[in-house]
Amino acid sequence: MRSPVIHWEDNMTMRVIVVGGGITGLVATRKFRNCGVAVTLIERTFPFGGRLRPERVDVPGYGQAVFDPRPVFLGPACYNLDHPEAPLGFPPLGLRPDEFRPETLGALRTFPVAHVESRDGDPVPLLPIERVSIEGGAKGLIDLLLPSGRDEHLELFCDTEVIALEPDGRGWRVRVRECGTLNDDRLTRTIHADAVLLTQPIPAALALLDASNVKIPDLLGDELRRVRYERTITVTAAYRGPAQLPAGGAVSFSDSPLALVFDNYSPGPSPPGPAVTAVANADWAAEHWEESDEEISRTLLPLIAPWAGGELVWHRVQRRDHYRATSRIRMPFAEASDAPPLLIAGDGFAGYVSNALDAAYTSATHAVTHLCRALGREARIANRPTRRTPSAVSLEVCVTSAAEAHIAIGGGADRLLLCAAPEVGGLTPTVDALRLTRRAVAQQRRAVPVTVLIRPRVGGFGYSSDEFEQMRRDARRLLKAGADGIAFGFLHARGAEVRIDAERCRSLAALAHGRGRTAVFNRAFDCLTDRRTGLQDLLALKFDRVYTSGARRLALDGTSALAEAVGYGGWDIEVVAAGGITAGFVGCVVRETGCRHVLVGQRRRHKDPTASHRLIDTEYGVVDGARLSETTAALRRAERDDELASGLGLDEDEECGVPVTSVSQPDAA
Repeated sequence: MRSPVIHWEDNMTMRVIVVGGGITGLVATRKFRNCGVAVTLIERTFPFGGRLRPERVDVPGYGQAVFDPRPVFLGPACYNLDHPEAPLGFPPLGLRPDEFRPETLGALRTFPVAHVESRDGDPVPLLPIERVSIEGGAKGLIDLLLPSGRDEHLELFCDTEVIALEPDGRGWRVRVRECGTLNDDRLTRTIHADAVLLTQPIPAALALLDASNVKIPDLLGDELRRVRYERTITVTAAYRGPAQLPAGGAVSFSDSPLALVFDNYSPGPSPPGPAVTAVANADWAAEHWEESDEEISRTLLPLIAPWAGGELVWHRVQRRDHYRATSRIRMPFAEASDAPPLLIAGDGFAGYVSNALDAAYTSATHAVTHLCRALGREARIANRPTRRTPSAVSLEVCVTSAAEAHIAIGGGADRLLLCAAPEVGGLTPTVDALRLTRRAVAQQRRAVPVTVLIRPRVGGFGYSSDEFEQMRRDARRLLKAGADGIAFGFLHARGAEVRIDAERCRSLAALAHGRGRTAVFNRAFDCLTDRRTGLQDLLALKFDRVYTSGARRLALDGTSALAEAVGYGGWDIEVVAAGGITAGFVGCVVRETGCRHVLVGQRRRHKDPTASHRLIDTEYGVVDGARLSETTAALRRAERDDELASGLGLDEDEECGVPVTSVSQPDAA
């Protein structure tokens, strides 16, 4: 099925040009699309992959061999496949299965890596260490990150180089041409964008800025030039015969011209022998850089042979500049221009993380967040409402227990909102309820964030001093217990006007942000007299999300207000559509509002046979897995197709799973 297309006005769609198709560029492209930003990705080589781009060679008498320039080891093995009930941890690269593709978890596997030391002149292999990698090596990682499917808001250019950047009012004109063509203006084309992200190695990015006469502050230039890249020599070789290294395995060395030899593991038909890549020691490579390929081969091939085995069929020597950043700077990215926005990111940044791949991922993540917020601010200043292009929609489900968390995740939940007593609008859950819920999430083998509701009582959102102190203490305990975010709301009334209590909101938001967690404004937002001013307050307070139905009982009836909030909030705040959303009209809400985040309850009544109807209620609500699966399926259909789901299966008794009597008393979730 074709990708959905929302025909927003041209001046409402934001576009970013990403220069460089390596790991940083691919991660940034996918994250921009997840945020609903249109993207043009430009890579000067073919195919994508940058310095991790694999090389495919047809070797006579051997067949096709695929060689990676360096291994894609993401970190130590951090989950036990034999004990799925154990807490799930992900490798340093931060590949979350729910963030990319459903099959991501299946793509992760462990490979043995041994280290060889020289003792008394003889090599001594040490015990192998299990490392996490991707099925298919570098190609597998690139395929995993590269957005798939038809998407007219995503342009991909290979074999294309950027020759100039020119500021153009509120955006950039980027001049490009196909690699290998003559330096002729008639062979160039110009692409327009609101912002540019450069992800090449820092020296290449600085050279492009200099050629384009784009000036950056001297202090920033000096800082960027401190980044050093290692250059090395690699030998790729194909052998016929039994392999000495296990598939995907590697061996590292000390006191040797070689730093690493690794097997280019490739699932599928087995070649007649191993295809290996050997990476020279950086110091040795610098010393022998000018030597001929024959001289280098005579030195390195005998050192490779014991780990490859069999008869040498083919080999190639390659010299690689900017192989990896060896001295990174701490900042996650550099802002070369703020108006119009232009950022530099890559593995030369984020020096506080452990390895180059993780640095590339971290740098891309921070750069995307910064650019999206910058685009949102520019749009508000210019009174230019923004609409996000079609992208994945996240589904958040309100739950009360670990059992409901199991059902919600099985039904397709991307996030969870944990609360108690949803029948009265939701109250603060216990610390033990959170711990059990997080354990349930770990058992599901998915990275699903859990936000907790902070609400001490039913009623409105103006609290006494004692209630406020109770909420602060509850928030601290729940954040310490592992909550990924807290949802709360403080209001105060001045006559007939109801506004956000900024001082109290700032206090709890600081608790969350101080621990790197999210601050979410609950459905108190729908009680505000002026919601545009309220949204401005939330932006100033740096809230991450806000739940709203557009101040109507059903989100379906508040689509106009929801669309306005999405357009005004831009990428600084996630507007989450909430309010009686069911499978019947979830697609309609998403399409008409541009919301990329939805909160649902999907509860059914469950009868407790031990309760006496004459004393207490005999029924209570639980998450209905079947209804949730239907809503998830309808939401995914809305992502893939323009057609509205037939019917409006409204549930008049449900308001995000919680009954609500009036707009002045909305569900806090």
